[in-house]
Amino acid sequence: MGSAGTESGYRWQRHTTDLRIEAWAPSREKCVAQAVRGLVNCVVERAGDAVSTVEFEVGGETDEELLFGVLDEVLYRMDVSGQVPVTSTVRAGSRGLDVTCGMAELRNMDPVSGMPKSDALRKPRLSKGPGYWSCTISVGV
Repeated sequence: MGSAGTESGYRWQRHTTDLRIEAWAPSREKCVAQAVRGLVNCVVERAGDAVSTVEFEVGGETDEELLFGVLDEVLYRMDVSGQVPVTSTVRAGSRGLDVTCGMAELRNMDPVSGMPKSDALRKPRLSKGPGYWSCTISVGV
């Protein structure tokens, strides 16, 4: 788990029926990328090498909708393709956020927890503080 004293990072905690992911970074886009990293690392222990790259765009009216949209797309791709993002870059886009992920084969990794359900994202929060952004989201498992 990450340490809250670093410039960018994440941490996650397991609760009875869900995982709570917290992330922080100097920009909104880097914060969302840290949330992706936190989501992946609460599912698998060891990241593999990227075998493909995927790009997608997420639109939304609010920062919370953008955070939710990115993580929902990551979960969908993990479920459908059997691949997990081992790198992610998030940029501001014309409709919201543009995301590029280096994907590795999920079957080659050591599981930490059960695969989250694609419809199990709850309570997204993404907010700007003095000099940083932070987010939290709960993921049902």
